[in-house]
Parts: sequence; structure tokens; C-alpha cells
Amino acid sequence: MCIRDSISFAWDTTGIPAEHLRWWGEQDGVVRYLRELLAAGAVTREAALLIDGAAIAEIIIALGPLPPVSDLGLSEVIAATGRDKKRVSGTLHFVAATHLGGTSELTNVSNREMRQALKDIGLRR
Repeated sequence: MCIRDSISFAWDTTGIPAEHLRWWGEQDGVVRYLRELLAAGAVTREAALLIDGAAIAEIIIALGPLPPVSDLGLSEVIAATGRDKKRVSGTLHFVAATHLGGTSELTNVSNREMRQALKDIGLRR
């Protein structure tokens, strides 16, 4: 899970790991305030998601262009994933962007699929 997986924790706490439930339930200021706005009818879930996505887009644009990856070796990157801290019991967990401001956890990515995705973004062979 990302630090800011989704503001949907304001209305759906089922995806929050037990050890983080208190934080997302009581401490996170954005989620707490959003709960108040939702309860008052000042915003809908859909509008909150659109606002969150727009804010994320502005942050990404403000950071400037992404660095090139063409100087990275495909085999080197694949090898590095074997040492990744997100590898659990031999399975590498990815957090993939599904849309602006939205993510999904992937646990069944094959090496072949990973190689193709890396080629698609410009890694050399």
C-alpha cells in the first residue's frame, strides 16, 4: 500500500491493514476532514476523488519531466527486483497506477510481462 493509496479510506476502511487502522481512522487529517465534509453533505465521494486526482496531477506536473530510463539495462533492473523489499515469499508485489490518483497492487506479474513493460517504457536490452 502507498502512503496515500486513496482518500477512499474516508468511507471504506476494509483495505486498511490492522496496524494502520488507528492512523487512517483517527490521525490522518485529510481523511478525517473528508469524513466531516461527507457527513455534512458538502462533497460527494465522486467529487472528492476528482479533486484528489487533480491535486496529484498538479504535483506531478510541478515536478517536471520524468528522467530518461534508456541508460538502464533490462537485465540489471530485472535482477534488482529480486532484491526488492516488496518481495514476499518469492512474490514481488507491485503498486501500479491504474489512473490518475488510483493504484492497484499486482502480485502475479511474470518476468516476461515485466520485461515487456520495461521495454515499453524505453529500457535498453
